[in-house]
Amino acid sequence: MRNGTRFDAVRCLLLGFVFAAGLAPAVVAGQAVADPFGPESPAVRQAIDHGLKFIEGEEKSESRMGGQALIGLALLKHGSHPDHPLIQRAIATIKASLAGREPGQLRSNNEIYSVGLATIFLLEVDPSTYRPEIELLLEVLRRTQKPHGGWGYADRDTGDTSMVQYAALAMWEAKRAGFDVPMPMIEGLTEWLLRTQDPSGGYGYQGKVSTTWQPVPQSQIRLSLTAAGLGSLYICADLLGFSEQAPQREEGIPPALREVRDDQPADRRIRTRIDPALVLTAQRRGNQWMANNFQPDPEGWTHYYLYGLERYMSFREAHEGEGHRIPWYRAGAGFLVRTQEQAGSWTGRAGATVDTAFGLLFLMRSMKRSIDKAQGLGAGLMVGGRGLPQDTERVEVRRGQVVARPLMGPAEELLAMLDDASGAEYDRALAQLADLTPEEAHRVFGRQPDRLEQLAREQSPQARISAIRALGARRDLDVVPLLIRALDDSDAGVVRAARDALRRLARRPAGFGLSDVTDASERAVAIREWKAWYQAVRPNAEFEN
Repeated sequence: MRNGTRFDAVRCLLLGFVFAAGLAPAVVAGQAVADPFGPESPAVRQAIDHGLKFIEGEEKSESRMGGQALIGLALLKHGSHPDHPLIQRAIATIKASLAGREPGQLRSNNEIYSVGLATIFLLEVDPSTYRPEIELLLEVLRRTQKPHGGWGYADRDTGDTSMVQYAALAMWEAKRAGFDVPMPMIEGLTEWLLRTQDPSGGYGYQGKVSTTWQPVPQSQIRLSLTAAGLGSLYICADLLGFSEQAPQREEGIPPALREVRDDQPADRRIRTRIDPALVLTAQRRGNQWMANNFQPDPEGWTHYYLYGLERYMSFREAHEGEGHRIPWYRAGAGFLVRTQEQAGSWTGRAGATVDTAFGLLFLMRSMKRSIDKAQGLGAGLMVGGRGLPQDTERVEVRRGQVVARPLMGPAEELLAMLDDASGAEYDRALAQLADLTPEEAHRVFGRQPDRLEQLAREQSPQARISAIRALGARRDLDVVPLLIRALDDSDAGVVRAARDALRRLARRPAGFGLSDVTDASERAVAIREWKAWYQAVRPNAEFEN
């Protein structure tokens, strides 16, 4: 075993037999022994603290956008404030990279890594503040997805299993935060994963796409790539609603004794062309491959592998429970604790700073934290009431999350509430209006496209803000003149909403300036530049005086 003494090797081998037998924590002389490599163990906590000090001291060692995002993500997962210099540096790097960006082109051959990691990072920092940047990054992913459903190098037709995992995670995090992730995008990735799995259950490097649903032999099958493929497959299953079909049970309770609930529909799956049986078969095939081949420290890209392994196992456990017998966390944590360098780093093929971030994300169970937050189980949005709907009398629990109960049934009901400014439901309707997805905005206002424009001229600033946000969600360039006019509104909140809507529609995260607090001269410059941009897109455009 690398970087270990003969005694360490023997001790780990013996521990491996104990854990493989499912006897954890170990039992010695009839007494339970504390898990030496559990997430809360002193050894693991010390390794995390030591690793964080290392990356905080390496302020300028990583210049890549994706590398900086990864470092920032590790700090955020540990609880660092977004004002941390390394987090702010990553944000600034991402913004600079996106300035003047055309989403249809990749700037480097392997840029999908950075695009995916930057998306995940900004969603963790603040999905509201960085919405324009996140939407542009998601548009890059949408436009660069290959016809077979995967992502890969720009100069190759094949999909790359290693890159795909970051696109998949970005999609999941974005969907969880309320962003629009098109169903064809999810289905395309799911099909690619189903058609590029090896008959053994493993995943290779550049996927060879089967023309049927029968697996075909792949090349360069490795643990890191199989963890990446299986993690992505479980993510897709969750996005498609298939994960809800698996019964959950408490540890030690027989499978026959499971909770039966009659307060949910018999089938809550999202409508999709993907057969859930195919996904389940591929998961089982892959899980068996992992059980047969698992080791915590394979040669080559070891720390990158551990980050992907934690993601795969976290989604698998959320779906199936923890009944499997792979001692993956204890084995991986034990390897990291033993091989941590004196400076606090781990060094592999990705470089000390990035490999240390990978190791920290594994030790901190970063994906489990995100899943727990999505299910309302961890210290996430519900702390201190943050993230709760304003009207707590109109809430319900969905998949463990507290959400606002929809105000509308048919679209006409929401429109009727908006027509009565003195009604009890008016403010709630405005709040819902501001949160409409593009599909919902089209459904509500598709037959009355002028209704939003009327609301954008209402006396109430909140009505104008809500209408402008909904107009931006519709992604219709016809509304640009109205949004430009709103840049000169007397209410600063309306100006900010119009600015953000224009940036989303134009796919320009930086827009043409405008800070949160503007003066008349700054607004005048921005209005002139936005008009010039729109007239370049639509030469016959006319503007209101």
